Amino acid sequence: MGRHSYMDIRKLNKILLVLMIGYVENITNEFDDIDTEHGIDEIVLISYLQCTDPVDAELVENVSIIDAQNINLIGFNDSFDDVQSIQLSTLVNEQQGYEELETPTSENINMDYDYYTNALKVIAVAESFGYLNPPRSERSFWIHPFIAVRETNNRFFSFYEEIRKYPSKFSEYYRMSISSFDELLEKLRPHITKKITKFRRPVCPEERLTITIRYLSVGTNFVALQYEFLLGRSTIGNVVRETCQVLWNTLQPEEMPEPNPDQWIEIANKFYLKTNFPNCVGAVDGKHIRCMKPINSGSMFYNYKKYFSIVLMAVVDAEYSFISIDVGAYGKEGDSTIFKNCPFGKKLYSEQLNLPAPVVLPNTDNFPQPFVVIGDEAFGLHKNLLRPYPGRGLTQKRKIFNYRLSRARRYVECAFGILANKWRVFHSAILVEPDFADDVIKACCILHNYVRRRDGYNFEDTLSNSLEDIQNENNSGARQQGLDVREYFAEYFMEAGAVPFQYRFV
Repeated sequence: MGRHSYMDIRKLNKILLVLMIGYVENITNEFDDIDTEHGIDEIVLISYLQCTDPVDAELVENVSIIDAQNINLIGFNDSFDDVQSIQLSTLVNEQQGYEELETPTSENINMDYDYYTNALKVIAVAESFGYLNPPRSERSFWIHPFIAVRETNNRFFSFYEEIRKYPSKFSEYYRMSISSFDELLEKLRPHITKKITKFRRPVCPEERLTITIRYLSVGTNFVALQYEFLLGRSTIGNVVRETCQVLWNTLQPEEMPEPNPDQWIEIANKFYLKTNFPNCVGAVDGKHIRCMKPINSGSMFYNYKKYFSIVLMAVVDAEYSFISIDVGAYGKEGDSTIFKNCPFGKKLYSEQLNLPAPVVLPNTDNFPQPFVVIGDEAFGLHKNLLRPYPGRGLTQKRKIFNYRLSRARRYVECAFGILANKWRVFHSAILVEPDFADDVIKACCILHNYVRRRDGYNFEDTLSNSLEDIQNENNSGARQQGLDVREYFAEYFMEAGAVPFQYRFV
């Protein structure tokens, strides 16, 4: 069939389908159970399979689709809003093409049911074999001439060897030192090395990792990267996604493992040394990661800031490194709901987090206190999770507790700022589907830990934080144990745990 016949045949599908439903009662009952969201293609094919006398599929290749001269039908336009009377001219085989629809007449409106059944059978078989699909343009090039030159000029390797001569420039481009990059490359090489075939040379591991790091550190789109690396846009997308997944799977057991009791104690000691907050094993918060609107997502990803986002929930230690992350929650959800449903939150609230046994606070001799995670007022109070006192008109004791807690909790805010400024893909919307965006976010977080522990951080990485806070939710179900623990800490900060400067900030 010719190119000009495609849309007319699609309209004929809708016409015949509506007529079938209107003429046959038992077929109408069958269609009541069909999910109309599947679209016209699946419905037509299902109706064909329900027919008792299937047509021979070979007829589709050799005979005309349907001979329907001077037949009057009631047809619907694409939006099913207007009803119009149309007259179908002869539909002939592919060699003769498809004739235009003529002016409608008012005669012979009713048609024999068998005729419509046979017509629907033939069209359904034709669609199932793909004969009614829109024509595809033939591929002009196996490899575009603009990209093909990369095989001869060795553009990447020339650049790679040259930039390694200048460590400062290398660090600016790759966001890590040469030694850190080489170590990372050797960890990933077995997983990102592809076989050499007779069709073309694969992208080497060095270039795969460079493409991914460049995308994460700059946040540009794949179209811009294809001109920098002379690779196809789809190739770059596949390279970035695969490498992000390998980064997470390879580095996570080493850079973000679940701490054991000894490691929890080490984290708590660092928090106390830097913030004067005892028994603190982490600061938790969530941030909105801007993304493009996912298809058919409605308002699920639309947050209170009036843009589409994915939520990153993270627990951070006193070294600005991530202890645990959860990625992928809908932007419309709040901190408390996300934290309760993430693996870390479930373990904390069910007391399965493998925390050390309660110990007495410094400068005290009795009343051992549990180890705690600290968060803002959006989180539910628990004996292992402390949040500030809410409301205004607080007593001095409560004001001092809120100040001491916020002084320790700022580490999670700073960690988000360092993350967003080193991996600047977070400075704009991530223009990929949600599952891909999850891989990008996890790769950035694990690279954040990897680089922090080897290279530290630059001052410029802490200048701003482009990630938005999550809207607070009211939480009325605080446990009595959590209230008691918070009250004890408040008393402790007024007496044995007091620091001279705390009164200047309340």
